[in-house]
Amino acid sequence: NLCTIDSCNPDAEGYPCVHDEIMCNVGTDSTCTTGECVYGECVYTTECCDDGDLCTVNECIPDQGCEVVDMINCDDGDACTTGICLYGQCVYEPALDCNDKNACTTDSCVNGQCQNVPITCSDDGDACTTNECVNGACLFTETVCDDFNPCTEDSCVNGNCMYSAIMCINGPSICSVGECVQGECVYTEDRTVCDDQNPFT
Repeated sequence: NLCTIDSCNPDAEGYPCVHDEIMCNVGTDSTCTTGECVYGECVYTTECCDDGDLCTVNECIPDQGCEVVDMINCDDGDACTTGICLYGQCVYEPALDCNDKNACTTDSCVNGQCQNVPITCSDDGDACTTNECVNGACLFTETVCDDFNPCTEDSCVNGNCMYSAIMCINGPSICSVGECVQGECVYTEDRTVCDDQNPFT
């Protein structure tokens, strides 16, 4: 057996042979290493140090045994994310909920701060429309011009409201005089309009 020290005991009757096992753990830290004799040589194996948690770094410390010396660092340097270790893998989630529940803003996180930027609706080039965001969509609404006078024609021109009086000039005869009443032209016959001051006509 190569892993024994063989000798003869001179003090015993018959001088018997003595086979002492080679001790490979003598003088070593048995806490973190295990030694055994293989073919006359000591072979040392470092004890596997594992606490069963994939998110820890374990190390065998002499005279102490297995200790957690570090944790897996999941900090990605982004103030807008929170990193945690799950089963040995880093998982990142938003650190802030930047949703302001307003469909007309663009929500984001910048350097750990929420940014809620209003959606800008592009100009449609028509001065007589208002451009605004409604429920996340851009709407272009015509400007309503109304002076609440039924006898005017209301319109928007270059962004300005214009109110033009309705002209009642197309009467049934040349002697008709028209006026606007509640948005309708009303005509009456006025002979003085047709009087040419000539008694012979």
